[in-house]
Amino acid sequence: MATPASRVSAMAVFLTVIVLLEISSTYAQQVFTTASCSSLGAVNGFTSQPNTNSPYVIQIAPQYYTTGTIITVTVYANQPAGRMLRELICQARDTATNSPVGTFTSVNGNPLLPTNDYNVYNCGSQTATTVGTTNNNIKSTPVVLTYQAAAPAPGNIGFRTSDNLRSLPFHIVGNFCCINMQSVRNKADEFVDFVQDKSLDVVAISETWLREDDIILCGDITPVGYSFQLVPRKEKTGGGVGILFRSSLSLKIKSHEKVYNSFKAIHAELTVNSRTVNLVALYRPADSSFGSFLSDFGELIVDYLPSQSDVMFCGDFNIHVDDTSDSKAHRFQNLLLSFGLTQHITYPTHKFGHTLDLIITREHSTSLLSDICVLPGLSDHYALSCNLNLQKPPLPSVTIKTRNLKALDLVNYSADICSAFADSHLEYQDLDTCVNLYESILRDTLDRHAPVKIKTLRVRPSSPWFPDEIRSARKIRRQHEMKWMNSRLEVDHQEYCKQRNIVNNLIRHAKIEYIFLLK
Repeated sequence: MATPASRVSAMAVFLTVIVLLEISSTYAQQVFTTASCSSLGAVNGFTSQPNTNSPYVIQIAPQYYTTGTIITVTVYANQPAGRMLRELICQARDTATNSPVGTFTSVNGNPLLPTNDYNVYNCGSQTATTVGTTNNNIKSTPVVLTYQAAAPAPGNIGFRTSDNLRSLPFHIVGNFCCINMQSVRNKADEFVDFVQDKSLDVVAISETWLREDDIILCGDITPVGYSFQLVPRKEKTGGGVGILFRSSLSLKIKSHEKVYNSFKAIHAELTVNSRTVNLVALYRPADSSFGSFLSDFGELIVDYLPSQSDVMFCGDFNIHVDDTSDSKAHRFQNLLLSFGLTQHITYPTHKFGHTLDLIITREHSTSLLSDICVLPGLSDHYALSCNLNLQKPPLPSVTIKTRNLKALDLVNYSADICSAFADSHLEYQDLDTCVNLYESILRDTLDRHAPVKIKTLRVRPSSPWFPDEIRSARKIRRQHEMKWMNSRLEVDHQEYCKQRNIVNNLIRHAKIEYIFLLK
């Protein structure tokens, strides 16, 4: 086992990165205490570099390592609360020649392809651990890299982090979306592509047009790693609401004792750490009584007001809240104002104008949402997108067992099997003993030549039928999307719609071809 040999910290942009080096060697163990960067100096060949003008955070002199020495580098982010280390470049260089030396072999226990410079993304989630004497600072989950030293270099091995470390706003259960589908029944592939392309975590859907018995369709619109819950409109065709969310999130669908005739709603509770958000996604048909809706929605608000948790109402309200001369919009805004609620959408959400789709929260919940924007949707309505400023849990993981059979030396493997059977004297054993011995010899021999390795993998949404042609078309679609979002011109929106249709057709044909090949 390697033991801690040093700990140092160095400032870079908004972050302090703490690097802990553990040396696996026969040399004396050197232990540093961390009071401040200025208190750390050269100790038996280990030199800290607290000066931010130098990128090296620690150096190891040639006499303290040999070829093949394994060094474990543990990187933390020590930073103000509310910010997260999102990108890290960790390098090992010869300080005399500034050339890469040695090889990083793994990150967080997962093997790496041989490389001297390795980029580490999404370096960990925030924890409540206080670092140093600054109470406003917190320490990120560590990123652990293992490094195998090359032959001793002319200079020291200098481990360094990128000079342009970045911290991004603390919106981690980001990518919330509210979208009116105007029937998802014939748009399953387009919807799944939309969710995966935007890396959405929670999607509130209005006008699903799904029924309770549409089990297959519900499965078609649910990507791997997600869950979907539906509240259909039973009294008429069309309508209906649903919520799609990552299965790794702690999101529970809640039953509500009251059923409102003027709108359909689905109630959910999202809990992250100790913070809870009550989410209500609803759809109000345009032909429903507005007076009844105001009364029903007022009752719904009253039900949630006593809660100390955050609350968010979203969906298609079918009210032109942007029209100051509209009496219905004026009455609705007064209702929100009387309950201390605020409406966040200021752009038109329908291709013919007017703001119909809304996101509503308490006035004092200013820190809950960020980066609110209106995106091209999959119907006549645009999609609403924002980030929820909550910490996202890690993706679920699975543990698998593998063998490197490609590296198996078949000649030696066969020779060892023959030798083992020759020494076993199977001819003198009964049948059960022979079978057990046969299995034991094969297993033990294979374990010596190709031992079992255990890996932990993150479960990520995947589409095995997704060719590079679709990825290229999606990039072009994203370019048209960004151009329209900046200009808001109809000609740019039409160009986006053309490219969107091209991508949709490519996805549809690729999926059909993939399914056909499976038969």
